[in-house]
Amino acid sequence: MLLKTVHIDNDIHQDGNLVETLSLQPFIKYLEKKVNQPGMLVPKLAYELVQIKFKDFGDITAENLSSYVDVFELMYHLAKGIPADQEVKWGLGFPVSDRVFYGTESFFNLVETDFFKISPHNAKGLWDFDFINKQLFLLVLERFFDITPIRRNTRFFKKINEFRHYYELELDFTFVEIKVNGEMPLIDLTSLNNKETVEYEDIIPILERFDLSKFTFSGFTICTIRDFQNEYITENLQDLINNISIYKGHDGLAKLNEILAGILTKNGVKTSFYLF
Repeated sequence: MLLKTVHIDNDIHQDGNLVETLSLQPFIKYLEKKVNQPGMLVPKLAYELVQIKFKDFGDITAENLSSYVDVFELMYHLAKGIPADQEVKWGLGFPVSDRVFYGTESFFNLVETDFFKISPHNAKGLWDFDFINKQLFLLVLERFFDITPIRRNTRFFKKINEFRHYYELELDFTFVEIKVNGEMPLIDLTSLNNKETVEYEDIIPILERFDLSKFTFSGFTICTIRDFQNEYITENLQDLINNISIYKGHDGLAKLNEILAGILTKNGVKTSFYLF
């Protein structure tokens, strides 16, 4: 496990107006509910350790994280048990989820260099489009506007031996608390009226009127990266099949060759079809 701060491209625009505070308070509230339940030895140990640390160092800050490494280690085991897989890609991040400050070595080895975000494949739904601070906007909708939780996983690729390998980042905001500063901003959905399909331009007026600086995000996020290679290849094949009519012969074969090369991790893959 490593203690270091690394930026993750998660469409977060931290221009100084997004208010965030690292804190263990949401985690402590969680532990307080668990310690009196049977079979909760690890939460009880974590709770006792956090109390000692708080007495000595106060709440976590960017400056005192090294004093809490053993607490972060316990968080890992609370979440993952004792994994046999030493390549688990897991980390703890700031509340607005643009930086990770602690995690497994395999997590940092993956994200530190040449880890590129990719746009959603065939965005069609209302919130499928990528836009700045999307994760935080959806989180506020869930917490304050009773919107059904929306999947917020972000996809990335990293080149391995000249071929792209795909991953998915899952963000867990369980230990992030949000407070409103002043009056709650209003959401104006008039730009979506009578729309059979939604384009990104239809969402812009909603985002422009919704000020995220009116909220304070406190706590920390949990970040988990999983291998997404098989799912991504399947989606590409399905897209090729569903839209085969828009591809001209050579273009369709080129697309298929690209997909097959990624599966086989070999250059020069060629495909042909013959009608019998």
